[in-house]
Amino acid sequence: MTKKYIIAAALLFMLAGPAIAELALNTRLAMADIENDRKTIILATVDPTPEQSKKFWKTYDAFRGEMNELNTEVAKMTEEYVASYASLNDEQAKRMLNDLTKIEVKKTTIRSKYAKKLGKILTPLQLVHWLQTENKMNAVINFAALATIPMDR
Repeated sequence: MTKKYIIAAALLFMLAGPAIAELALNTRLAMADIENDRKTIILATVDPTPEQSKKFWKTYDAFRGEMNELNTEVAKMTEEYVASYASLNDEQAKRMLNDLTKIEVKKTTIRSKYAKKLGKILTPLQLVHWLQTENKMNAVINFAALATIPMDR
């Protein structure tokens, strides 16, 4: 690589720094917006009856509590991955893969557990609305979070 290309790459990296920081901030804001509105969105799509509401929200809050714990773990690992991206070694990568796989299995187990619990409270139509709405909100959050992860090597 010529000196000219190295200088150009260094300049692009320096200019990208603020852009990456802004992207990270925007990502966190988008994620916070969804989290803040999550119950409102669920209410609009599930529309529990007054009889269902008390049991539904108690169960839903427990579900979100368990999922939020796992999401916090994933966020920490993502930050670790981004911070160590250039110097990541095989040992770190194996640990991250193992930890992420375990978390995904836990998330699936939790969703299944709460789908059964909520299935005793909601109608099947309400239950599928709940699950699909959760999936959509999680997809938006995951997309925003993944936008900060470097992909070049």
